[in-house]
Order: sequence, then C-alpha cells, then structure tokens
Amino acid sequence: MDYDHYIQELTSDSVPQDRAERVIAEAVWAYMNRLADNACDLYEQRLKQRCQDQGQVYSANRQPRENFPLELFTKNIKTNKLDAAKWNATIQDYLASHMPEGMSPPDPNEEQDILNCLRVADQQINAAFPDEKNQGTSSHRHDDKLPDHELFAPAIPFIYYVASAAAMAVMTTAGLTLSTHLRRKRGPENIPRIPFDWDSSQGPGDSTVAIVGPWTGTGGSGGHPPSPPPPAPIPDMIPDRRRKRERREKKKRRQGDKDKRRKDRKDYYFGYVDRVEPAGAGYEIRVEAIAENSLSDEVFMRELEKLAVAAGGNPGFGRYRLALISIYVHSVPPAVEVGKWINFKVETKNKTLATTDSPDVSGAFTDGVSLLEALEPRFSIVNMRIECYFANNDGFVVQTDVNTITKDITANAFAILQAGFSTFNFVTEAIKNLLDMFMNKDKKEDEEPSDSGVNPSRFRHSGRVFNSDLTEMFANDFGYGRVGTRKATVCSHMIKGQGRVPILLSHWDADHFRIAKSFVAKYYSGSADDVTYRTWVAPGGDHIQGPVTHELAWNIEHHKKLLQWPSDIESLEVGNVGIVNCERNYQYQMPDKNNYGALALVIGRGNEILIYPGDANYESIPGISDWNHKVSTLIATHHGSTVALQGPRGSVGESIPIASSDQSYALFSYAQGNTYGHDIKTASKYYANAGYKLVDATAALKPQEDTFEITNFGGDFLSDNFLRASPENEPTKSNRPVAAATGGREILPGLQATSMPQPQPDWANSTQKQPPVQLSDENSAKQFPAQLTLGSIPGGAAPGPGQDDLLKYATRDEDGDIVIYDIMATKIVLERLPLCVPCNTDYPVTVQISCRDLEIRGVQPQDGFVPLVRFDVANGSEWVQGADAGQDGEPGNPGFAGGRVRLAVAGEWTRTGSGGSSPIRGFTIQYREGWGSSGQNGGNGLPGSNGVNGGVMAIGPTGKVSYSSDRPKAGGNGGNGGRGGDAGAPGTIADSEVLAVSSKWPGWEVIIDTGTPGTQSEYGKAGTAGKGGTGGPGGTGSKYTLAYTDSHGRMTGSNLEEAAMADGAHGRNGEDGKEFGRSAAQSKKARVNLKMVATEDDMLDQMAPADWRFYSD
Repeated sequence: MDYDHYIQELTSDSVPQDRAERVIAEAVWAYMNRLADNACDLYEQRLKQRCQDQGQVYSANRQPRENFPLELFTKNIKTNKLDAAKWNATIQDYLASHMPEGMSPPDPNEEQDILNCLRVADQQINAAFPDEKNQGTSSHRHDDKLPDHELFAPAIPFIYYVASAAAMAVMTTAGLTLSTHLRRKRGPENIPRIPFDWDSSQGPGDSTVAIVGPWTGTGGSGGHPPSPPPPAPIPDMIPDRRRKRERREKKKRRQGDKDKRRKDRKDYYFGYVDRVEPAGAGYEIRVEAIAENSLSDEVFMRELEKLAVAAGGNPGFGRYRLALISIYVHSVPPAVEVGKWINFKVETKNKTLATTDSPDVSGAFTDGVSLLEALEPRFSIVNMRIECYFANNDGFVVQTDVNTITKDITANAFAILQAGFSTFNFVTEAIKNLLDMFMNKDKKEDEEPSDSGVNPSRFRHSGRVFNSDLTEMFANDFGYGRVGTRKATVCSHMIKGQGRVPILLSHWDADHFRIAKSFVAKYYSGSADDVTYRTWVAPGGDHIQGPVTHELAWNIEHHKKLLQWPSDIESLEVGNVGIVNCERNYQYQMPDKNNYGALALVIGRGNEILIYPGDANYESIPGISDWNHKVSTLIATHHGSTVALQGPRGSVGESIPIASSDQSYALFSYAQGNTYGHDIKTASKYYANAGYKLVDATAALKPQEDTFEITNFGGDFLSDNFLRASPENEPTKSNRPVAAATGGREILPGLQATSMPQPQPDWANSTQKQPPVQLSDENSAKQFPAQLTLGSIPGGAAPGPGQDDLLKYATRDEDGDIVIYDIMATKIVLERLPLCVPCNTDYPVTVQISCRDLEIRGVQPQDGFVPLVRFDVANGSEWVQGADAGQDGEPGNPGFAGGRVRLAVAGEWTRTGSGGSSPIRGFTIQYREGWGSSGQNGGNGLPGSNGVNGGVMAIGPTGKVSYSSDRPKAGGNGGNGGRGGDAGAPGTIADSEVLAVSSKWPGWEVIIDTGTPGTQSEYGKAGTAGKGGTGGPGGTGSKYTLAYTDSHGRMTGSNLEEAAMADGAHGRNGEDGKEFGRSAAQSKKARVNLKMVATEDDMLDQMAPADWRFYSD
C-alpha cells in the first residue's frame, strides 16, 4: 500500500488531511528510530567481539543515544511520501550537518566520505579500550572499569550517527518497509494512536449525561401558544455515539469479511518456484509454499516487524503451514517462472497417502496432480522455539487447480513475502555489511596467508569457513531421495553421533537438506546430535529463498552456526579438500541456484581427485578444465540428469572433466523409479566419452546395501557423505583404511557397497532420553524464556476496568486492537491471580499460554477453585437521550465479546507456596460486565398545529363568506410516538480449551465463572427495552367570531356568535422495544473443552501451530 492509499484509508475514517499526514510521518519516524536503535545494538555487539579478539577490556558504558527529530519527518512527509530514495537524500543531508565532534562535514552525496568519517570515529573508540595486559596501569582504568564519560569521549554523537547511517543504508538497499507498522496505526505501542477528534477518555461502556433545559414557548393571542418551532440542536453525545457505533459496525464487518476470506482461502498457498524441470511425461513445478492465510495472521506480522527493524531473534516460521509441493503438469503455465512467487489452490479433500512411486507421471496423468509434503509445527522445549518437520510418510497425493495458478499477487502480500522469504535476514545483514565496511582492520592484515590458504578481504562470515583443526569431519549435503521405509535408517546414520560434524551444503535445495527436516531429526532436537547445532557452510544472502529454506536457515542461525559463503570468495583449500564457489551460467536465467553461488567439493591430490558438483553444470565450476586427466572419482551432477550436461549450441557432456585413467568411475545418485527419468543408461555414454569407463548408481544397490564407500584418492572418504581432511601423515595406498562397515561388497578397486547400521527398534524413545544441551544466552536467539512469571499487577487493590496484566505479550491487528496474548515458556509460574484482561472488541481476544510445566504459586483457592483469567468485558454504550421527535429509538448496543483461553501444558501441573493449605478442585475463567445497553427511547410525537384565533368569518345574505384575517383552521393531529429501541444483547463468551497430557493432568475441573446473578458481578446482563414515545397532543382548532350581515353588509350584536374549529386528534403512543430473551444469550452455551493428549511428544506437536484460531483441517 502506498502513501496515497494510506491517506485515503485514514481520511475515510474522518481523520483530517493534516492529521493523517502527521500520523504517517510519525510512523516513518518511529520505524527509523527503532531501526537506528537496533543498529546501534549491533555495533556494540561488534565492539565487544572485537575487544575480545584484540585482547582489550570491553566496557558497556556509553552515552545515551539520540533519536531522529520528529520534525525531520513531519516537514518532509508530503514531499518524500514513502519514497526510499528521497528519504535517503533527506537523511544524508541531515547527517552531513550533524557530524561527530572534530570532523569536517562530508559531501552528503558521497556515501564513501561518510563511511570514512565513521571509520575515523571507530578507530578513536577502539583506542579508548585498554589492552588486557595493561589493564592495571592504563590511564583509562580505575577499579577495573572505564570511567563513564571516557568510552565515547572521542566522538560523543558517534553512536547516534552510526545508527542513523545504518538506517540510511538499509533504506538504500532494502527499501522502506513500513506497511506492517502503518497497519498498527491505531495501536498505542509502536506508533502513536490516531487522535480522532471525537475520541474521549471514556471507555465503550461509559456514558455522559447531558442536562437539557425545558423549552419555553412565546405567547400568542387568546392565551394559546403558537405552533412550536423546530426542535433546537441537542447539545449531547448522540452524534458521537452514532459515530462510534458506525466505527464498531465497520470493524465487525471488516473482521467478518476477514474470517470469511480465511475460511474460503484455507486451501490456497503462496509458493516460491524453486525449480521447473522435465519429469516423466510432463514437468515438475517444485515450490516452497506457505499457507496464504499465514500472511493475515497477526503473530506472523508481528515477527516480520521485528525483521524489518533488525530486532534480532528467530521469527519462528515453523509455526505456520509450510509445505514442499511438487505440481505435475503437461505444459508449464505462463504464470510460472523460477525464482518468482505464485498463488494457487490445492484440493485436499480427496488426498491419498503417497508411496515411493506415486504420483506416477511416467505415462498419462491428470494435469495438476501434486505431491504435498507438509511440515508439522513442533514446540521445542530445549531449543526454546517453534520448529517444523516432515511427517513420517512420503506426503500426500493431492490435486492443484491449475486454473488458479497466478503470478498476480497484491502489492501488500508481495511485500510481505519479500520481507520474510527473500534475502536472508536482509535488514540485519545490510547493517552488518555497513559495520564491516568501516570496522575492518587494515586490509593488508586480511590478505596475510593463514594455515588454510589465502583469505582475501571479505565481509562478516568469511573468516569462519573452517577452523584451524584440519582433522574436522564434514557431511557434504544432507538429503535423501525416495527411500521409502528406510528413512529412519538413512537419517539416523547421518544424525546419530554426528553432532560435531560440520555440513557443507552445495545449495539450498530441499532435496539436499531434507534430513534436517525429517521426522528423525525432530527426535534429536535439543540433544547433542541436533542438526542445527552443527556448523553449516552454505551459500548465503539472496541464495536463501523460500519459506522452507528460511525456516531451516533461521534455526541454524538461532545457534550462530550458519556460515554464509561470501560471494567474493572463489575457492578455499584446506589440506586435500577444496571448496569452490560456482560461477553464473549464462544458459540460465537468474536466479540459478544450481549454479550461481553453489558450492562444489574437490577432494584429493595428484591424479586421484574426487569432484562432487552438487547440481551444478561442470562448466560452472571455476577452473574445471584444470582437473582434466586428474579425476578418479566423479559424482554425476544433478543425480545423473542430462539437463545439467547441456552446453552451448546444443552440445551435451562436453564440460565433463576428463578422467585420469581407465580405472576412474562416475557414480550416479538417484532412486529407481524417480519421476525425473534419471537413469544410468541415459547419461553414462557422455561420461564414458570423457573416460569414465566404470559407472555405478545408488539405484543398483542390492538389498541390504545402502551406500558406496570410496577410498581411491589421497585421503579417506566415505561416500555416504563423510570426509576427513588431513594432509599430515596422509595415508598411502598401502595403508588406507578399510571400509567403515563390515561385509562390504567390492565393486571396483577402492569402491565398496555396504550397509548402514540399523537404528534400534526404540530409537525414537531413546533419543528423547538423551541429556539436553544447555543453550548459551550469547550464542542462541531464544523465542521464549526458560521461566516466566505471570501475575496481576501487585499492590492488592481491586483491578480497574482497563487493567491489563498481559499487555507486554499483546499482538494487535490492523485496527490496533489486541487479538492475542501469545505467551510461551519452558516453565510458567502463576501468582496473584486472576490475570486481568480487558475486552473491547466484537471478536474474542485469545490468551494463549503454552509451556512444559505450570506452577501455581501462593494462590489461595476460593471454594476450591483458583481464578485463572478474568476478562473485563466492555459494556455497550448507553443512549443518553431519546430519539428525535417521532423517530424510532435505536436498538441498545450489545456488550462486547469476552475472550477465550487456550492453555497447553506438556508436563507437570504443580502448586506451591503459602496458598497450598486448601485443596484445589480446579480453576475458573471469569467474565465480568459485558452488559448490553438499553434501547433508546422512541421520540415523542410532535404536537399538532394550532389554528389562528381572533378572526371573523362573515356570511352575507347570499351566503357569501369572507374573512377579516386568516381563515380559521382545525387543529392538526398530534404526531405518533416513535417505537422504543430493542434491548441491547449481552456480551458473548468464546469457548476455551485446556490441553494436558493425560498422565500428568491433576483431575481438576475447569469452569466458566459469570458472577452471581442479580448482582454487580453478573456477566452479560441484557439492556432494557426502550420505551415508546408518547403521541403528541392534537392541536387546538381556531376560535373565531361568526357574523351574519344584513343586506347592507352591516353586523349587529344580535347576529354575532363565537365559534371554533375542531381540535386535532392525539397521536398514537409508540410501542416499547423488545426485551432480550435471556434463554438466547450466547454466553449460556460457552464451555471449556478439556483435551487429554496421550504423550508429551504428541502434546509438543499440538501446542505449536498458530492458525488453530481460524480453522481446523
């Protein structure tokens, strides 16, 4: 949504134009200051690390940072709108006039000049830290602490300046991502609330009494007042009440439309097109998908906001419905393009469990038949995050509606997809790159040789590709194909006991990392063999694309174990192991992750080289021709696909490196019956032409054989993806180790087929008994804490109507309303209950509490029950006056919606503290107020009009009638009274849910407490019906003199008489409004569902998803 749309949206809610402009300016201002604050935090983290690396004493003392002035944004919002380039120029101009002390202003058009200034200031700050060896004598030291005023003495404004510059850099590289912030435009937290002119300090249930003086008429002749004037304007809150009602109804309609859309679109996905390749008799479109509804989930949007301001932390994409979907078509739809997003519908009603050979697309097949592999969310207690994994099956065969595939995605949805699943952690990475640009040490230092070869000048991750221990073991790629029931065997072999084995990932294709998302990996989560604790070396930045890839990358980064290969490093050699960064292949359009930026592996010495290209074309590997006549083992690229062998001008296989001897062989890694047509017979001739006379394939392994082991080069290497790099004491042909598994079948010299060890029958249970790994606060980004204490605001006073004990956990929607309190922890302690939560909307706010263990501490039960949550529900606004004259009264405003609780506990329920003397029978969820307001009284009928008095009606001899003044009239009928408004309905109560492991549940009752009937504590009183208006009195007919004239037109006293016209009829009284039937109250039907789950393992799966609030499959 652009600037003009935001202005239109705000002004449609009756916000004045200038106020709307200020609101957007405040949103940009808040965004930039939050971003600058977080950039400053990143700089301080770098300072700390640099001090550690350089042997300096770090002190966290610093001057308070400044903020951008609001005036900078209010003054420029109309000109800049939301144009990143214009804001970039504005901020550069501002920075140029706010330089650190002692520095001359740079040219604001020269970014490098600004970076040079930052570099000088950073060097001054660096010099302020004393060396460890001089800490006792340094002039900077006093009692082992830097004086508060000295740390940033060289450049006091520096922290503010670097943060501002970082924010400017992000705007330049990533654009101005403000939409999620402006969506909260009415929220009191991130962005100031819109100060609507009609807002008052009153809550929805408050009322204001207006005193209106009696109307006094002016007299007329004959003692009868004339007809009353039109009613004067009523100085009350009726217009305000109507506006609030209209806003409330508008929000209800908007929420209803959203709920309907969520239901209607529950089978729609957004998919990042990962690849399009020939498959069988058609094509496979592989997409990494996320449910469309996730983009409207408020919790999801909250996490994206954190990414947009570099707030750190794992966004927890595992909570959402992610899937790997392969769509099979006879021809590729025009909307489908690799590296682009599509939107489509998947029909799951008739889904069937897939097998290793389904769907079969080798012959005739239905267009759009698809393989859906959903990732199931899981609550990880040890890792303190939400993860997701593939189920223990081969997925489901479903049907994609090909006609729904479209690339037409709304600008807002596309911006969200880009922010979440484009370049990995793009805002934080942009800031870190800026820091690298002025915090790097002397460039010559970076060019010095190390034990691992030459490390050219580079950004952030490059120095950590390998450590100095040259005996490290590596797994090269981490995937599997169609292995059917052998998943546990394959995955366990690659996970169990391998916790210290780094992983080299050639490229971010799910086929190459799916072991990490397997159901087996789930059971090792949090143990020493957790795959996300291992070091991963992989292409980084914008090579990380798509929801599934991002979810895994974030979980690895969660432990600071993701080493992103820098794009400016061509290769790295460690002993007899080389890693090569593949070049762009101009046969393919970008992004081409199989080639550009992919990592190829080269092992060995002399003419005994092994090359593993991943899925890259051989010509994409820099210097591939240098290995001609040196390769003894070649892993066929892309599982033996001939597509990856195609070269320019229709050539095939010309880039295959020439074998070193007739004993060289090529190995093909593919499954029998795969959908791509990979077959050793198809591609082997091209490898034979390059000298590889010996070929074999994993598809040809015999029963009980799982893997090849290769030992025919200078070092030992197991082709089940492990290798050891040890140039010292390198084994010779005579002392090479034997195969790791016994009973291997020798196929060729140096090549054996062996069996993987079978996992124990109870491997899943045994892995759960492994001791958990203790997470370091510095090296992990936890999504929730180990322990959290919740309680009512201390002080002992009765809670106020607006008290919110859980406000810090609130998540808001686009209207600024709280929709969910999302509370997670390993252990949650409850004290000072109940937890008070206000409810001010027409849809239920959710209090979601998820934990392993729950402790109720020091709470005394009442009649055996502990009050858990108290929902203080707003009352409907009262009509403070009746309707206008003769108008029907408005119906009473209903009470608002009471909230709901979802409490999920995977472990123990305990009670401790001084409140433990009385036994607990259960706990209650309390509801208070939520009263409907009374119907508005109907307006009284207007009085009938009065005739004019005092006139004379003369009747001549011929019967001719004449009048001395206005003609006498009968009194007008009184107006009817308006009907009274119906009574306002009471507030509603949503069903709540408690989940517990059956063996851990203490057997408590959980009840809904709606107070005591007939007292102030009673929840959900209905309003009273409005009274009908009183009919207006009829008007008085004219009183006049009737005179009969003689033939000369004269009147005498004897022929005069008094006469009067008829009075008007009294108006009908209006009917009273309808009372609300108590039996129809929705709150009477509400309940708490107790759901017992068999095991803790099952519970951890069920308590994780975020979208249970909207629908269930």
